Amino acid sequence: MKTLVSFTLAIAMMLFMSTAYSQSLNDLNNFSKQDVSKKNTYGYWELTPSGGLIFPVGSFSENFEISANTGADITYRVNREVGIYGNITYNMLSSKTTDGPSASYLSYTVGPRYYFTNPKLKSTLFMEAGVGGYTFTQNAYQQTIEGILTNFPEQGDTRVGFNAGVGGDIFLNDNLSIMLKAKYHTIMGSGDDNTTRSYIGTDAGLNIRF
Repeated sequence: MKTLVSFTLAIAMMLFMSTAYSQSLNDLNNFSKQDVSKKNTYGYWELTPSGGLIFPVGSFSENFEISANTGADITYRVNREVGIYGNITYNMLSSKTTDGPSASYLSYTVGPRYYFTNPKLKSTLFMEAGVGGYTFTQNAYQQTIEGILTNFPEQGDTRVGFNAGVGGDIFLNDNLSIMLKAKYHTIMGSGDDNTTRSYIGTDAGLNIRF
């Protein structure tokens, strides 16, 4: 009788453990599927603080030399190929003459970004374009012209501008990547000054996904 009871309990225990093990495997499998599905789901945000260089082009390069910039992107990833970004960048401008004025361009633009993807690669190349405002500020300065010291007041304006360029997003892990890009900026003329200003901006930053 004791043997029969022991045998029955053993069978019951084995069935219980088998059921529990099977349930654990199902739960683990479902968790893995949810985790993978979550990682592959788009509709998330990215923040990219960055820094780089500004290269004045054409007549703009006659007064200012290659200078530094700093800024940030915030991007909404619509899907694997498309993102919508907003950017703000402070461009510092150094005069080519020792007694010339220092100046800056504050740009704030928005636009689409298209990613060229490959199923075998997590890093991507992309193209982007943008439109927005460009606020130019030139500090007051003094300059000697033909032996006469002349004072020039501070000046500045805000104009509409466009930009377009290419870049790359180098994968580090699921939350971080390195973003590199180069863009050509064209700032439209305004009022009595119909001349356009152009420069090339290059940037490198740490892309944070959240």
